[in-house]
Amino acid sequence: MPFTGIIEEMGTIESSDHSTGLTLWDGSKGEGYVLKITCSVVTEGAYIGCSIAVNGTCLTVTEFTATEFTVNCAPETLRRTNLGAVAKGSKVNLERAMLASDRNSGHCVQGHVDGTGTIASKKLDGEALWVTITVPPNLIKYIVEKGYIAIDGTSLTVCTVDRAASQFSVMLIAHTQQCIILPLKADGDQVNIEVDVLSKYVEASVGPRLLALEAKVFGASAETPPATEPAAWTAPTPSAAAGANAGVKGSDGEMRSINAQVVVKSSNLHGAGLQVPMPSRELASTMKIGIIRTCWHSEHIDLMESKCIEALLDGGVKKENVLRSRVSGSFELPYTAQRMIRQFKVDAVVTIGILLKGGTIHMEVIANAVTKSILDIQQQEDVPIIFGVLTVFSMDQAKERAESDLGGSWGQAALCQGMWHKLADGDEQGAKLLIEHPE
Repeated sequence: MPFTGIIEEMGTIESSDHSTGLTLWDGSKGEGYVLKITCSVVTEGAYIGCSIAVNGTCLTVTEFTATEFTVNCAPETLRRTNLGAVAKGSKVNLERAMLASDRNSGHCVQGHVDGTGTIASKKLDGEALWVTITVPPNLIKYIVEKGYIAIDGTSLTVCTVDRAASQFSVMLIAHTQQCIILPLKADGDQVNIEVDVLSKYVEASVGPRLLALEAKVFGASAETPPATEPAAWTAPTPSAAAGANAGVKGSDGEMRSINAQVVVKSSNLHGAGLQVPMPSRELASTMKIGIIRTCWHSEHIDLMESKCIEALLDGGVKKENVLRSRVSGSFELPYTAQRMIRQFKVDAVVTIGILLKGGTIHMEVIANAVTKSILDIQQQEDVPIIFGVLTVFSMDQAKERAESDLGGSWGQAALCQGMWHKLADGDEQGAKLLIEHPE
């Protein structure tokens, strides 16, 4: 049933009850959740079985009078929306289903809530109220700047999108602020989210084809089976460079431009030949280096960590000055890095993890969020953090990189960057070591 997202009125929850006496199709009784809502506008023209959107959720009217109506909420409705949390006295947005003869001043809102978001912040900008909302990663991919979004059933324009933080913002003019419930909510409150359905149709139509093309160009793995390719569709012919690399075991494809380069079949390709300024053994012996690694795919993580430690010890770091910590996954790396810097006063941190691409954008979301967070912490704490989080398309790639010189190169990078941190500001000897002057 279509709606416009133009809220007609704010209703009030009269009661929200768990009922065990709902009559089912066979005459038996079942359990359910019943809402009774007082109103003054949306019952005009109502009838039993008509649709009214409550906080953007299309619900069926089971009883009504001139001033109130009753709807039932199925378990799926309660799982997907914020209606299970409303209580007597709560305000809700209300809109009747759109007439075929109506103007649509909003956008095509189905009333089918995709999930809930959380209000992250609100701020005034003149008369306008900016609201930033955090949503699950599986929803942010459908949200685009200047696109449509329905928040608690209100049709709004997306102003900004931050995919790394899984957040977007909208702006409410003074008139809108008086007509909907969003300004009444506080930071941390939940809102119902319905994304533009067109974005989901596009993904359903084009997504499998892109995955199939990716599998053809970059090779499929047992861990990431290619999507089913539509019979009527033929993938474009890859370029010569891409075709040459498609058969190379371990070619990663995380940066498509790599396909234009010559790929050398060498287990020692990654991290090999790194040449960076290194501290004296005397200075290295005073340095404290932290290593934080994840627990997933430990056979490869263990190997990279041991190579990193070996490089640190070879460079002069004392064994007792190498501090190691384990975290559950890559998403937990930034928090632990900051704690290690603050608590143990390390001169550099090496973060090690493996992110395996699956059939969704989960890996990209995590990689972007972790990279940004680690960069922010590095700048905030003024301590270098070496980013050793691999993004791979298969475990064969992870194995190849673990057996390469990557782990050792991270240790060398930690020694080099830790030297910057160890030497005091204004240290003339340090300046001679670190700053090269033209002859």
